[in-house]
Amino acid sequence: MSLTIKRLSKRYGTFTALSEIDLDIRTGESVGLVGLNGAGKTTLLKTIVGLIVNFEGEVLVHNRAANGREAKSHISFLPEDFSPPPYLTGYDFVSYMLRLYGRPLYRNNVDECAGTLELQQNILSKPIRTYSKGMRQKLGLMAAMLPDTDVVVLDEPLSGLDPGARMLVKDAFSALRTKGKTLFFSSHILTDLEEIADRLVIIHEGKIMLDGTPEELRSYSGRSLEDAFLNVIRPQRTSAS
Repeated sequence: MSLTIKRLSKRYGTFTALSEIDLDIRTGESVGLVGLNGAGKTTLLKTIVGLIVNFEGEVLVHNRAANGREAKSHISFLPEDFSPPPYLTGYDFVSYMLRLYGRPLYRNNVDECAGTLELQQNILSKPIRTYSKGMRQKLGLMAAMLPDTDVVVLDEPLSGLDPGARMLVKDAFSALRTKGKTLFFSSHILTDLEEIADRLVIIHEGKIMLDGTPEELRSYSGRSLEDAFLNVIRPQRTSAS
């Protein structure tokens, strides 16, 4: 297993952000995480990548504790609130991220990755403060992909991207899967999740409500994925309809 989570709970004072989460993600699997705002998605992802260390339960990356140095070397992360230093250039930021992982900077690899996301080389030479939201998001995706880690965790990676850019990112995800990478990512866009995820994990009020294929989610409603999602987190809708 790439990721193993057992009885994970996280509390902030009297508020329970995660409650008794059990989840296994196999090597090479692409898993989408979906839930309403405040459902616990970001808390779960940050715990997996070792940014949250005070919790109950067990979180393992390749059978190593998630907050340990060895586990972190196998995993890369794009946060939802990605805010790189505005005074750095794109090349500077990517170079810094690669150094953190002990990886060399090969300009050709960086330019090739940028090309797959249609981020022009001349943009990478400019300060990040000149980037649009979409350009910054593409830079964050590059920083998550270039270290070539076994596991890639992404929090709302399609946020701020137009339809054309979303298609490019989905193609990049397909390329990562071809390389055998494990993907775990969140999104509010269920149709995108259906295209690129082997499994969907629905979380609501800190608990997993469904862990299954997109087809299994569709079985909760014949109308749309969004309606099926609502039927999962609010079962009374099904009985009332």
